[in-house]
Amino acid sequence: MEKQEQLIWWKWTKRIIASLGILIVLFVGVSFFIINLYEEEIKRFAVEKINDNLDTQVDVKAIDLTLIDQFPMASLRFKDVFIPDKLSASKKDTLIYIEYLYLNLNFMDLIGGNYDIKNIKATNTIAYLKINLEGEDNYSILKKDTSSVSKQFSFDLEKVRFKNLDLDYQNEIQRQQLSITTEELRLAGQFSDVSYQLKTKGELFVKEFTNDSINYLTNKNAKLNLDLLINTKEQSYTINKGELDLEDLNFSIEGKYTANKKENALLDLNIIGNNISFISVFSVFPGEFLTPLKKYDSKGLLNFNAHINGEVGKSVVPKIEAEFSLEQGSLTEKTNNISLNNLSFSGHFSNHNKIINSLLILKNIKGELSNNGGQFSGELTLKDFANLQIESILNANLNLAVLNSFLAIPTIKTLNGNALINYQLRGKYVANQFKISHSSGTVNFSGVNLATTSNNLAYENLSGLGNLNQNDIVFNNLNGTIGGSTLSGNASLKNLIPHLMNPLQTVWIDATIKSKQFDLLKLIQLIKTEEQQNTTMSNDTVSLPQQFQVNLTTVIHELNYGNFKAKNITGQISLKNQHLYTKNIKFKTSGGNVLFNSEIEQTPNHHFLWTGNSRLDGIDIQKFFTSVDNFGQDFLTDKNIKGKGSLILDFGMLFSPGLELIQPSITVNAQTKITNGMLLNHSTMNELAVYLDENKLVNKIVDTKKLKKKINRIKFSELNNNIQIKNNTIIIPKTTIKTNILDINISGEHSFDDKIDYHFSFRLRDVLIKNKHAEDFGPIKDDELGKILFLRVFGNVNDPKYELDKSEKKAIRKEMRAEEKQNVKSILKEEFGIFKKDTSLHQKEEEIIA
Repeated sequence: MEKQEQLIWWKWTKRIIASLGILIVLFVGVSFFIINLYEEEIKRFAVEKINDNLDTQVDVKAIDLTLIDQFPMASLRFKDVFIPDKLSASKKDTLIYIEYLYLNLNFMDLIGGNYDIKNIKATNTIAYLKINLEGEDNYSILKKDTSSVSKQFSFDLEKVRFKNLDLDYQNEIQRQQLSITTEELRLAGQFSDVSYQLKTKGELFVKEFTNDSINYLTNKNAKLNLDLLINTKEQSYTINKGELDLEDLNFSIEGKYTANKKENALLDLNIIGNNISFISVFSVFPGEFLTPLKKYDSKGLLNFNAHINGEVGKSVVPKIEAEFSLEQGSLTEKTNNISLNNLSFSGHFSNHNKIINSLLILKNIKGELSNNGGQFSGELTLKDFANLQIESILNANLNLAVLNSFLAIPTIKTLNGNALINYQLRGKYVANQFKISHSSGTVNFSGVNLATTSNNLAYENLSGLGNLNQNDIVFNNLNGTIGGSTLSGNASLKNLIPHLMNPLQTVWIDATIKSKQFDLLKLIQLIKTEEQQNTTMSNDTVSLPQQFQVNLTTVIHELNYGNFKAKNITGQISLKNQHLYTKNIKFKTSGGNVLFNSEIEQTPNHHFLWTGNSRLDGIDIQKFFTSVDNFGQDFLTDKNIKGKGSLILDFGMLFSPGLELIQPSITVNAQTKITNGMLLNHSTMNELAVYLDENKLVNKIVDTKKLKKKINRIKFSELNNNIQIKNNTIIIPKTTIKTNILDINISGEHSFDDKIDYHFSFRLRDVLIKNKHAEDFGPIKDDELGKILFLRVFGNVNDPKYELDKSEKKAIRKEMRAEEKQNVKSILKEEFGIFKKDTSLHQKEEEIIA
């Protein structure tokens, strides 16, 4: 029995499957028959309908009728639909591109010959909508008169669906740019009626929304739920219900938009946002404005109510009035956990029906920092955004250590102390320059310690009172320690407020600085970064600022630079156009007086060129050599020389960006005068005596043993010379040193790498003569050269070589012969009138007269 039932069930199953198969075959067959029967007619009517309705060319790659793609609807499928931008000169730019466009109609209507399109679906659509500067748009492509349209093929739309839509909108007049994408957007309504309800709902992704060159939205999620009443005859659009969720900001929208081709459109819109999360505001505002706020957590609720009303057109915008407020808001810095609490304000925005008269007012701004960080209050008004005017009031009593933790500025390493600020400010931007119309107030700070990451310089225990007056601020009773040196004084900073508004503005600073003791070497070492201290060349250095012009009067009791000490320093230091000048700097050092002038110029490659001149009078040479660390050499040191010196010095030298001296750049011209001098135990003189002692010819007539004893202490009454430094070499021209032992003629060169080439000469009669052996050589005749001993010392200063200087003797003899020749000519000219045309004689006579 059971087996028989199974056989019956199987028979009926086969009959049902066979029937379904027959039905499917019949359906497919009928479908193909209908498609073949109606496809060309429908395609013809569709093309006519499109051409009758659109006032532009449409390119379509292929059109076919399908019963499968949009089953159970029959669908006229357009592939690769391209509508060009009519504002484009080439007609190749895109207005709309649709990969697949489906015009769907009921299957029974298709059979009945009534081609009524009920819904449309577009897949993978790209649209570029635009309004140019002339007010022309590229998307008005529908014909105004469609009375001749065929009634057999009509649009009775109820639904429009976009699958993967990319939409870009640009308004060149308003300088607006909107770019959105959506995976699916549905529109429902009786589109063919004169008046109908349009409902749309979808999730959007806003890639960009820019208004007036400010980027307000970037990569934000949005949800749109809109119930819109559209009247095509009146060209009006009434929002009965509108909900817009932008990230976590929820707005309700109501209002009406009425278009008019002949006149400006009218807009009346209300936008309300209640209890908006304060933190959500930061997620949608312009990134360039609020990026620093992303490091804060926020709390509080913001209320927002805006009304937009008026004409919309090429040259006019509607009037915008907005009120907003915040109560019990807070911002908490995430790393240091410092909060700005009880933050509140009320605000108002209005454009007064013209963009140029826009007004933003923030009133009753209040807040207080946690951890007893202080509190502030104030107001801010911004007017006329095109030519911005600012009015500001601030009252604050702040603990700078807490403020520093809250702001968390990476470049500030240390900041503490207290600041009391009270000011009022009014001004406006004119040609990108901020002009103050009124400012007043005070800035009082005390116990301030500041250090930055740019260098190791520390500003300690700073205090002072600043008075604000228009563009300027004057500080009185400034005190503090900078780089370990205590300073006091006064300063006037002119044009400071415009500089804070625009860093390209110039600030003029007049200041007087006093210090009992100033350590310049320590200051320079602290200014350098660690990298600069470890390298000789670096581009990461302190630059002379372009926007600061400084005139500084200095009164320093004592300045130290290593072993160098200067007292009673007075003079002017000025900074102008990236040039640092020192003028009439006077001070005492090493028992004498110094007058100093110089200029430091920062070159385009960030090097520093230092040029100047100086006059030193009555300097204790030995102390001076000690104070300057013997100029970094050990050939002639403070242990070898004594006396009183005067010096007239012109110099120039180049420093690297790391403030390291580039030695080859040093050029010096020094007119030196040393009186009551003494040369003590100098190695070269000692080795010279040894050389004379070892010379078998010389030691026969010179008592070299006595000479070696006396040469350790050479005295001279006066030394005058003009010493030069260039190409890493000290150049000593020929000069005569009259000493207690002998008169020495000396010249030579001494390079920075301790290579020397000195030429000495002295008369034999000036040295200690051995009477016992002197006659062995016969009588010593004074032949003007035979009595002179010429010596050369050359090689490395640590291992010098000595030799009789034949070349120097030859050169001297040549000079003497030339001089004798000139003397003979002079005599012959004077006695016999010969050589009257010899110009060299005239020159010689002028020199004698001079």
